[in-house]
Amino acid sequence: MAALSILGFSILFTFVFAHKAYADPQRFLRFSARLLSNTTGFTVNDDYYTIKFTLYTAPEGGTPVWQETQVLRTEKGVITAFLGTIVPFPADLDFNDEVYYLGIKVNDDAEARPRYKIAPTLSALNADRLRGLVPGTSANNLLKLNAAGAIDFTGDIITTGMLQAGGSTLASLTVTGSSALASLSVSETATLNQTQTTTLTVTDTSALGAASAENLTVSGLSSLASVLAENLTVTGNTELAATSTGPLTVSGNVQISGDTSIVGLTSILGDTNITGDVGIAGALTVDAFRMPTGASNGYVLISDALGWASWQPSSRLTPYWSNLSDPVANLILSMQSFTTTFVYGNNTSTSNLFTITDTAGNTGTGYLFSLTTASGSALNPFRVIAAGDNALVVLSSGRVGIGTATPTSRLTVADNSASPALAISQSGAGYDVQGTAGSWYVTNSGAATFSSASLSSLTPGSVLFAGASGAISQNNSQLFWDNSNYRLGIGTTSPQSKLDVAGGVAIGSYAGVNAAPSNGLIVSGNVGIGTSSPSYHLDVSDSSTTRGINVNVTTANSYGIYAVGTTYGVYGSDGTTSGYLGYNDQYGLYTPNNAYIGGSLTIQGGLGLIGNLTVTGHILPGADNTYDLGSATQRWRDSILVLPL
Repeated sequence: MAALSILGFSILFTFVFAHKAYADPQRFLRFSARLLSNTTGFTVNDDYYTIKFTLYTAPEGGTPVWQETQVLRTEKGVITAFLGTIVPFPADLDFNDEVYYLGIKVNDDAEARPRYKIAPTLSALNADRLRGLVPGTSANNLLKLNAAGAIDFTGDIITTGMLQAGGSTLASLTVTGSSALASLSVSETATLNQTQTTTLTVTDTSALGAASAENLTVSGLSSLASVLAENLTVTGNTELAATSTGPLTVSGNVQISGDTSIVGLTSILGDTNITGDVGIAGALTVDAFRMPTGASNGYVLISDALGWASWQPSSRLTPYWSNLSDPVANLILSMQSFTTTFVYGNNTSTSNLFTITDTAGNTGTGYLFSLTTASGSALNPFRVIAAGDNALVVLSSGRVGIGTATPTSRLTVADNSASPALAISQSGAGYDVQGTAGSWYVTNSGAATFSSASLSSLTPGSVLFAGASGAISQNNSQLFWDNSNYRLGIGTTSPQSKLDVAGGVAIGSYAGVNAAPSNGLIVSGNVGIGTSSPSYHLDVSDSSTTRGINVNVTTANSYGIYAVGTTYGVYGSDGTTSGYLGYNDQYGLYTPNNAYIGGSLTIQGGLGLIGNLTVTGHILPGADNTYDLGSATQRWRDSILVLPL
C-alpha cells in the first residue's frame, strides 16, 4: 500500500485507573493523528491499519525502550490510540528527568521521520511516584484513593482519634471473627471483614471482605471480596474480587445495573441480569451469555483500547495467521457463496508465500492437496495466472490448458512467445520431445524410439515420407507396403515379389542423371547373377544347371544375344573352356577350344575357331553363291567332304 504521512500530531496523557481495589494505576498515552496518502495527498480511506509505536531516548538510532503494535481504524482519516494498553509502560520510564522520542510505523512502511519529541509538560505521567515511593496498600506505600474517592487498606485501621461514618461519630467500630447480625446497613464508607448477616445493605462506598448474606444489596461504589450471597443486587459501581479467603459465590439471582469489575473466580448459580458495564479479569464460566444492547445476528464482541466490549459486525474482525494454534479436530468451513483472498506485501524476499508439507515417514495414502468439484458442477477447479498469463488451467470438463484458458482437448499447450511451446526433457539438457508452431521434434540428439504410434487419416500400407515443408505425407499408389506378405511395391499396390517396381529403374551413377527406359533397368556398375563379387558388368555364375544364360527369343529376326565390343562383348567360361561373342572387332564368335552349337547358328561377322567346330546341324551361307569357305590367304589345309552319289 502507499506510504502514509502523519499530520496534526497531538498527545494527551491520561491516567486511567482500573475499577478494582488495591491495584497500581495504569498509565496510558492518548495519541491522535490524521493519515494522508503519499500517492494522492488526501486523507486515506477509512479502514483498519496496523500501527507500531516505539519509544526511544534519541531522535535518531538508538535502542527502543518500549514498543507495541495496535490495529486501529480511521474515522474520517483520523486514528486515536491509547498507548500502553497492550504493552504497559515500564516502571523505570521517568518522564520528569528523561526526554523520549516517539517513532510511528504504519503497515509495511518505514518508520516515519522525524520522530516526535515528548514535551516535558507531559511528565505528569510520573505523578504516580513521589520520592521513589509508589501508591499501594502494603507497607511503605503511599495512601491512595480508589475510583470512588475512598482510601483502600489491606491492614487494620488504627487510630487514637475518632472514626466518623454516615455523619455519626464512632469512638470505635470493630467487626472481627464471624459476627452474625440480623441486619447491617452501611450508609457511608466502611470496611467489613468476616461479617455474616441475614440482610446486608451497602448504600455507599464500602469494602466487604469474607461477608455472607442471604440478600446482599450494594447501591454505592463498593468492593466485594470472598462474598457468599443467596441473592446479589448491585446498583452502583462495584468490584467483585476473590481473595485468599475464598471466591465470590451467589446461589441465587444477580442483578447488576452499575459498572462492575470481577476479578478472580466467581460462581453464579442463578440468572444474571446486567444493565451496566462489567469487567472480568479472571475466569468466567457460563452456560449462556447475552448482551442485548447493540446485538444482531452474526455480530461479535470487539473491545476498544480501554477494554470495553461492544457488539460489532463480524466484518470488523481482523484475524491474524500468527494467532492460529494447533487444531484439535478436522476443520470444515461452509463458505456458501463467500470467497477467500490472500494478498501479500511487496517484500516477501525468498520465502514461500504458501506452503503445504507433510511429516517424514508419513504412511497416509491420500493426497496432500486435493480439489474436487461436484458432479454436474460448472465450477472450474484450478487456475494459475503468472504475470497475467494462464500458466495452468483445469476446466470443469477435466481439460487442462497450459498457456490458454480455453483448452479444446484433454491437454492443450499454447504459447505464442516461447519456442518451443512444449519441451519434455529427462535430464534437463536438450529435449526429448519438443513442439513448435506446426512442428514436432523427437530428441535433438541421438535416435528417436517409439514403442507404438498411431497416425490418423492414413491409408493402410502407405509408406510415409516428408512432403512439402517437412509434413508427414503418403502416396499409396506409388509407395506401398504389403505387411501381410512383407512385400514392397513401387508404382503398384499389389506387389508380387519382395520388391516390385512398375516402371524404369536406374542404379548407380545413372540414378538422378539418366532416365531408365520404360519398364527397363540401367546399371552403372557390375551386376552379379549367382555371384556376390561380380567382376564384369554382367557376371553370371551357375554351378547347378547346364546353362549359365538361357536366351529364348520368339520374335522373328531378333537376337538372343547381341554383342559388340573391342575386347569381349560376351565372355563365358566353365573354368576350363572359354568363349566370346564380339571379340576384338574381328570375330562374331571366338573360342580357343571346342565350340558346340546345338541349333542353327547365323553369323554375320567372322567366325574364328582355334579348336574344333562340331556342328550337328547345317552350315549355311548368309546368301546364295555369295560367300567363300576360306580365302586366298587363309586356306583350309585338308578338306574331307562326303558327297552324295
